[in-house]
Amino acid sequence: SSEGPIMRNRGQGKWREWRWGGVVLPLYPPEPKPKGEKEEAALALEKGLTETAFQVIAAATAKNALPKLTESLTELQKEPDSPGGRFHEERLKKCLKEIAFDILSAEELEDIFPSPKVELAEPEASRKGRRRSTSRGSSKASVASDGAGK
Repeated sequence: SSEGPIMRNRGQGKWREWRWGGVVLPLYPPEPKPKGEKEEAALALEKGLTETAFQVIAAATAKNALPKLTESLTELQKEPDSPGGRFHEERLKKCLKEIAFDILSAEELEDIFPSPKVELAEPEASRKGRRRSTSRGSSKASVASDGAGK
């Protein structure tokens, strides 16, 4: 038959892997996260796995700590989150953060893993400002209509 290879047509077909050197970690697909204002702000600060891993690997290379990084990832590889051998992305990020914490200064660590800034008073003030501008606009419209009717 000249149809070529048969492709899989059953199941979800979702598979992710993170690879570096001889380390291959099968990952679970990312779970959909609820979208709210607070969640979107937190996601904006959070870097992706690829960017985080690249920065940690580059920092480990600069600090001559690649053996420590390789050892930690190999240990992680021995203890998967499921019997199928998959890992959650957050667990891999946590492992990378622990390695970075051991080898980097506080400033370098903050560049790779920015801490969320908690500012509760500012968003409420901006909301109040929006309400005022809306009420101002409606009062201007009413003044303009009063002046036009005279």
